[in-house]
Amino acid sequence: MLQAITLVLIVAIILYIPIINNLKPQPNLTAVKKSERDLLKPNERYLYDFITSQGYYVSCSVNSGLVKLSMALIPFRTAIITNKTSQFNFVIMKWYLKLQGWKVYYLKGDNTDLHELKELKHFLEKQCRDYNNEDYGNVQ
Repeated sequence: MLQAITLVLIVAIILYIPIINNLKPQPNLTAVKKSERDLLKPNERYLYDFITSQGYYVSCSVNSGLVKLSMALIPFRTAIITNKTSQFNFVIMKWYLKLQGWKVYYLKGDNTDLHELKELKHFLEKQCRDYNNEDYGNVQ
């Protein structure tokens, strides 16, 4: 009887801890590396330059569990996925990343499309506003 109660408590604690960790958002710090841009393919460098020119720091080659992201804004938990991903893989990747607390932005067209870059800029501004409205503090 005592062993059964102990087993139930252990299982409850194992299931409870991840739920509590997800409810308490933690600020993320990002190590700044000068060689980040060199990790990208030439067609992704334009996108990287655009995002950094808007005042955001982009992390490259970010591992998130089973998925490796070519570009991400870690403090905002935002993954940027380019059109090289097939639609089926994108749906699975988006579902998996959302389960881990990421927001996903998918670039459908060419990385140099001005309309698409404007949409990305508005998406990032919204992420920054949402981030500042939570209990993290302000991002400058």
